[in-house]
Amino acid sequence: MDKGQHILAIRAGSLGDTILTFPAIAALVAPGNRVELLGTLPYSELAKTPGLAHDVHSIDRARFRAFFDERAEDRELLTFLEAFDLIVAWARLPLLGVKADRLQLRCVETSPNPPEAVHASDHLMASVRALGFRAPVAPPELRFGDPSPLLELYGLTPASFIAIHPSSGSPKKNWPPHWFAEFARCATAAGQDLLWIQGEADHDVVSSLSRAVPGPVAAELPLRDLATLLASSAAFIGNDSGVSHLAAAAGAPTLALFLSTDPRQWAPRGRSVRVVEAGASPEVVWGFTLALKESRY
Repeated sequence: MDKGQHILAIRAGSLGDTILTFPAIAALVAPGNRVELLGTLPYSELAKTPGLAHDVHSIDRARFRAFFDERAEDRELLTFLEAFDLIVAWARLPLLGVKADRLQLRCVETSPNPPEAVHASDHLMASVRALGFRAPVAPPELRFGDPSPLLELYGLTPASFIAIHPSSGSPKKNWPPHWFAEFARCATAAGQDLLWIQGEADHDVVSSLSRAVPGPVAAELPLRDLATLLASSAAFIGNDSGVSHLAAAAGAPTLALFLSTDPRQWAPRGRSVRVVEAGASPEVVWGFTLALKESRY
């Protein structure tokens, strides 16, 4: 493997998909290498942190249309690509190989979808290992600044609160709202403060739950701010969602509830993560969270 390569990594997908790519991106950042990520904003912006991407680009920009449409003007795309020594793509771009061949540019394409029972992050890492890159010792941890202003905004102190995100991108992935309410009551009865996490599609469920079990609501925060806040929590609990992946990547003790997807493939990765599959009661999940919370000390 040559030193000092300029590498373009391509991964277009959801928040969780993007975060699961970060260990493989960290492996590409060998000494002297410059790595840039082409992906989906705002998720790929999270990779702009030490040890990950030096720069990021939105795949929604007009110049990248030529990856999909052979009639599209590709002069600007080719000018962009010719700056790189290597492309590592975990995406389905129909014309990527054609453009790379025109530039005689080395390009390695791997399906972003893992085989059955193989974790997505391990699948992506295998493609990087095959190129001679070494896996990082641990998944990279996201750090974006001082949490104090955010904690003050919500009246919280470090490691004093349980962060709860009761939604996801699919209803079939979600623990029942009344179970989240019961879990929250267990937490408050034990003297834990709460922080409800609300995304852009979560208003109704979070509004109802925060009335049932009061606590501040962090609504639609920029992802870097949300990661900073979650990193300061005593623990995080959520469904199989991008926010759960974000919490784990930020270093929060993370309990991820899996109801319909396979955690062997899609569980969050982080320094302290526990997966609970369908069937566990709120009281049992609270017990797991207590044990997990102790792991941060």
